[in-house]
Amino acid sequence: MKRFHISVPARPRVKYPVIVDPQALEELPAFLETIHDVDRFVILYDAGLTKIADQVAQRIEGAARVAVPSGETSKSVVQVERIVQDLLLAQTSRRSVLINIGGGMVMDLGGFVASVFMRGIRYVNIPTSLMGMVDAAIGGKVYVNAGPMKNMIGHVWHPQAVIIDVDILAGMPDRLLREGLTEVVKMAVVLDGEFFGWLEEHIDPLLEGDRAVFTKTIEHAVRLKAEVASGTEEGGRRMLLNFGHTIGHALEALTNFKLTHGQTVSIGMVCEMAIIDFPDRQRVCALLETLGMPVHLPLDTDVRAVWDIMRNDKKAVGGDVRIAVPMRLGDGRVQSLQRDVFLKHVG
Repeated sequence: MKRFHISVPARPRVKYPVIVDPQALEELPAFLETIHDVDRFVILYDAGLTKIADQVAQRIEGAARVAVPSGETSKSVVQVERIVQDLLLAQTSRRSVLINIGGGMVMDLGGFVASVFMRGIRYVNIPTSLMGMVDAAIGGKVYVNAGPMKNMIGHVWHPQAVIIDVDILAGMPDRLLREGLTEVVKMAVVLDGEFFGWLEEHIDPLLEGDRAVFTKTIEHAVRLKAEVASGTEEGGRRMLLNFGHTIGHALEALTNFKLTHGQTVSIGMVCEMAIIDFPDRQRVCALLETLGMPVHLPLDTDVRAVWDIMRNDKKAVGGDVRIAVPMRLGDGRVQSLQRDVFLKHVG
């Protein structure tokens, strides 16, 4: 028997800009000129955001457009195949650049499409929701769902840039802003206790849509996400961003996405804090309730079914469920969770 070994080239470190600014869309044409060897730009956008897609298209001469139906159900392999067919009809090539416009769903779906189309093309993210701005658009994790199972198909494929125009939020529904702030609270609880205190002090102007306060909130949340994502693509401190998501994703699957991502993450954080008896959980719960987020499991929840889904979560290892939890405000840890402990505190 002969044995051969192949040495594959290591993936180089990736560095890309994240632009946070009111009217950041004005900078888009100048930035796109810095991307070389491009034969076509293709705009992939949420069908409910035609107005914003029009604004972007006006700044990119000759750009093709592909719409995606709104909603979490579009984050599927079926949609990926349909989008790929549309890209081929638009004469998209390996030299083309995809421009993703939408919330977290489009950030995940568009990044995944870019990663698999012709073995990978470049893309730019223009998030339009607060959740997309502070989380999904940054870090390069791209995936789609496997039926009701959240984010089971995917990998890491980084964008060329993330363009965050704060003024886009002015037209967003209040519900989406509050859900996005839930992700900001999550980051503060496990990464930055001082920032959590600042959020408590500024929650009223945030909910009133104060532009300056919103800009500062986004800038700080993006900085936290960037610092964590810059350290490693998987594992390490990046795992802390899963706070609330192990239980939250299971609830999304169990309810077939009838509960929104922000709602399930809020419930997940509260449950995970209860499991470890986190001393400041009442402060966190109070802030979540101010945002209008739920802090209790629905009465008809089958907690044993939740556990079974969690055991198949992508973060589980050999059936070992792991959760990210705060030891104190701003100081998170990842730890294993046993079934009896889960049922005792959550069931």
